[in-house]
Amino acid sequence: MNSLLEKIKILSYKYETLKTNDHFNVFKILRKYNDEVNLHSKFICELLNPKGSHGYNDLFLRLFIEIIKNNTISISNKTKVFNEKNIGLINEKKTKGGQIDILIENTKGNSIIIENKIHAGDQENQLLRYKNYNKKAEIYYLTLNGNEPSQFSLGTLKSNEIICISYKLEIRDWIKLCVEKTSIKPKIRETLTQYLQLLNELTGETSLMEERLELMELLGKNNNILPASKIAENWVHIKWHTEFNFWNDLEEIIKINPKYKITDIQKFSENNLNSVIHKSRGKNPWYGILFKIYEIENLDYCIFIERGNDNVYFGLLILNEDNERIENSNPIHNKISLAISKSVEWNNVNWLGVKYLEPKINFELFNQETTLKLVNKKYRIENNWRRIEEFIKLCEIEIKTATNTMYN
Repeated sequence: MNSLLEKIKILSYKYETLKTNDHFNVFKILRKYNDEVNLHSKFICELLNPKGSHGYNDLFLRLFIEIIKNNTISISNKTKVFNEKNIGLINEKKTKGGQIDILIENTKGNSIIIENKIHAGDQENQLLRYKNYNKKAEIYYLTLNGNEPSQFSLGTLKSNEIICISYKLEIRDWIKLCVEKTSIKPKIRETLTQYLQLLNELTGETSLMEERLELMELLGKNNNILPASKIAENWVHIKWHTEFNFWNDLEEIIKINPKYKITDIQKFSENNLNSVIHKSRGKNPWYGILFKIYEIENLDYCIFIERGNDNVYFGLLILNEDNERIENSNPIHNKISLAISKSVEWNNVNWLGVKYLEPKINFELFNQETTLKLVNKKYRIENNWRRIEEFIKLCEIEIKTATNTMYN
């Protein structure tokens, strides 16, 4: 077994070296690689648009319709494609209004709505609002791995009223088809190829065919496949226990500080992990550890470390006396959010500020190095907790400054 693992390690190093020699990618230079609005939605819309600058009329759109197997919408060079389509102000009940990431409309009024989710969380009744905009529209929920939308986003809709597609399957397959059709235009072909490489990184599909073939040859020697099969047989259990240990160890280190109060709100559990790891439908990845760091005027300022569908993130949010999350609507909250804005990746009405663990951890992509290394207890806790603790100290300072109060 040790000999086999050592040979696999050498093989992996060989192909990682080859990859680093070809790392130039214009998309990663110009935008954050996971920017769903300004990179992915815009680029996908430009390809889908029959009047796009690519000059292929409705070819890419037809290929996309073929990939998603949609038989309800007819396509022509007059079909319109919109990016960030405004459908009005969100009403008080949050059942109408908002912005549609990608909207495809033909001349007969039939349409396809695509909600693009890479790292952003679901919004309340978001998919319901889109359905209310056009009852006949087919709604596609696009994520990295084909995850289902939460009930928070569905509202009164049922999950079978939404079609889930992924970057890992449908979008990658579509881009591959587009590459095949652009051989006479090298600039477009190379751009599509670089975008495909970016998708491979996002979805964890980075191994080369040569690497796979060489690995198969190695496993075929000296019955190496037998010990390898034992690892494969237990892989899903290793994945389960690695994540469960991650949350358990984080909980233990949080408990050391008596002023941090862990709540049961969206708290990780064995059932949560069983849902996301063992089930194909009905998954609920919106869990983690939420704990209070500060309290004033019946409001709890809390840190929430959340799993979600993609990279694990943590941030500052506010709960009222009924343990309900409240929006950042008053001047004090806005002041706190502004004060920490330079130290966070993003914020919105529900979060005063959010950061990702570094290096990023994505439990959906368990084959990534940064996730696999979590089997080591020292690695999974020390660096990650240090980053969270630094953020907590910053938040405490800014909360005290904004509220002009101090701990007793």
